[in-house]
Amino acid sequence: MHEQQKRLDFEGRVKIVSGQSTVRAQRIEYYWEDRQSYCYGQVQIRNGPDSLYAEYLAYDFTSGLARARQEVYLYHAQNLAHVWGQRALYDPQQRFSQVVGRAHLLKPDTSSGDTLNIFAHTLQFYNDSSQRRALALDSVRIEQGRLKAVCDTAEYFVDQDRALLHPDPVAWYDHTVNCAAG
Repeated sequence: MHEQQKRLDFEGRVKIVSGQSTVRAQRIEYYWEDRQSYCYGQVQIRNGPDSLYAEYLAYDFTSGLARARQEVYLYHAQNLAHVWGQRALYDPQQRFSQVVGRAHLLKPDTSSGDTLNIFAHTLQFYNDSSQRRALALDSVRIEQGRLKAVCDTAEYFVDQDRALLHPDPVAWYDHTVNCAAG
């Protein structure tokens, strides 16, 4: 315990529970006055049915703001979505998430079996009450069943199940000739 810093250090399969949030890691530095934690090694945070895994996590127990890096994996239970990347930010007050660095979204389609895969440098998720949407930025590649597409930016409107690809997207089905918009 570091009283001047108002800090507790925990090591060895640590678990901290606060409300609906549970944080696990090999080592956690917890600043009790700020309710801030820095977690290292095999980090897992669960908030209700959703989970985030990484090698490093900075987590604010008051606001729910989380910043993760190194081998990040997120699971969103409501959407049955899996997301991987190198760095992640989750801001529940803004209802915003972002994954950066070799980002990959995998969303199984339980009705048709056509799993949706989106690969990009950055994936952003907006979950406000008026419109849930995902944004893929930079070197976007989309695969769903035999349909493939590439573009610079893709927007996916969750509730309408509609995607907008731009600028100059190229899409193809199976081995057919490529077709481009524009």
